[in-house]
Amino acid sequence: MIDIKFKRFYNDVKDPSWPDIDTYNDFIKLPSVIQKECYTLHDLGTHKQQIENPDYWAFETMHGYMHDNLIYMPLAKCASTYYINFFKSIGWQRMQTADFFQAIGKVQFGLVMHPFTRWVKGTTEFITSLYAENRHPYIVNSPDVFVESKLDWNRFVADYERGYLDPILNNGVILDTHTMSYHLQLGTCLEQVNWIPMDIFENDNDIKLCMMDLLKQLGHSISIPDNDRRAWRSSSEKQKITDIVKKHLATPNDRCYHLYQTFASDLKFYHNLLDIFDPSWKTIKFIK
Repeated sequence: MIDIKFKRFYNDVKDPSWPDIDTYNDFIKLPSVIQKECYTLHDLGTHKQQIENPDYWAFETMHGYMHDNLIYMPLAKCASTYYINFFKSIGWQRMQTADFFQAIGKVQFGLVMHPFTRWVKGTTEFITSLYAENRHPYIVNSPDVFVESKLDWNRFVADYERGYLDPILNNGVILDTHTMSYHLQLGTCLEQVNWIPMDIFENDNDIKLCMMDLLKQLGHSISIPDNDRRAWRSSSEKQKITDIVKKHLATPNDRCYHLYQTFASDLKFYHNLLDIFDPSWKTIKFIK
């Protein structure tokens, strides 16, 4: 086993005469003089605090799109591809990690959905990716520019009928970033964002109106097109996979408890959001 970040820190500061190590287990077996130098001269204590802190990793991996006093915070499977493309098209810039240090007083906003709805979408995305023959093809001036990647449907059906996908469908919890919990992705930053719970609205246009109302109150008249499509239109085959995932989710097994254990904090966050959400935006959160 290798602790990549710890090993990298050690290799960056080590003397050529020091032995190689892979993890902290190896480090505590080193001579005390080496350990002391790592703490006193190379600030190992701070490094340990960073890699042990979920907020540090959330900060390192999260990103947004910024313009003036606004920051759009995308979340996978929450219409993020559509809104990333839209805000980029009107000149918003992707934030670098250092930009977050200078974001005091700005307003973050974004879209969320029920954690289990997003989990179904994310799990569907993961399974679909296993059978994709190509990846989101952009065909300029084609009416099919927004069509999902073509699937090897026959191979999926054969694997599903043989039970090859049962370990995923019956046991999978966090399969990739599409199913990672909100708290793991954003840490304490989650509570600083003005979230729009997208699944309480009747349609995409109502979501856009709510978002534009927020932006208008912050001094920005931004028009998001009505009745246009999201970035990817799911194929009928992908919808069938979604139905299969839902069916397995509704089947009681140990995975059900693991899901609640994993997403309990997200459920609390989402339930609280629904309890206090005000689409008239009488209260707006600013980054502190």
